[in-house]
Formats: sequence, structure tokens, C-alpha cells
Amino acid sequence: MSAASTGEVAAHAAEFAELTPRGAADAAVPLERLHKVTVTITAELGRARLPLREILRLGAGSVVTLDRDISQPVDLRVNGVLVARGEVVVVQERFAVRIVELVQPTLSDCN
Repeated sequence: MSAASTGEVAAHAAEFAELTPRGAADAAVPLERLHKVTVTITAELGRARLPLREILRLGAGSVVTLDRDISQPVDLRVNGVLVARGEVVVVQERFAVRIVELVQPTLSDCN
């Protein structure tokens, strides 16, 4: 009877080369290499939780009330991670956000 027909598989421990720590100079990536990376920035006015039946009733003219007061700053997110808060302003007939607070992202925000 072959190993395949009995469900048995030969296995052995993997061997890896020993890892050695590098000096800070070796590990640092020059920031200049990242300067042209494009990211998505989103300004979030607020959020709402609605039952699906209410969402299905939405149409032109519907109003969804958000969880944030008009005087509160909006969240500015980079690739979904909160990095700043700010106020909505208008620049040349376009919405913009004036940053009023920088937020230090946590490791859990980046997952």
C-alpha cells in the first residue's frame, strides 16, 4: 500500500538560516523612495447605521442623519487609517479640509 492511499505523508522539520539583527543604518529605508507613492485620502463627515429595510427605501431626496455634530471636526483618513481631524472649508468652489489636529495611528488601525 502506498503512502498516498493510507493518508500518511513523510514530513521533516524545516531548516532556516539564523537571522542576525542589522544595524539601524542597514534597516532604514530612505524616505525619498516613498515620495512618489500615491495613497487615497478620505474625509469622513460621520457615520450612520441603518437596518437594511431602511437602506432599501433610500432614494433621491432621502436624508441620512450622521452620528456627528456639525461643530465637530471631520476625520481625515489615509488608506482607511485615521491620521488627522479637520474642518470643512471651500477652496475655489471645491470642498477641502483644514487640518486642526494630527492623530497618531495605532498599530491596530493599520490592519
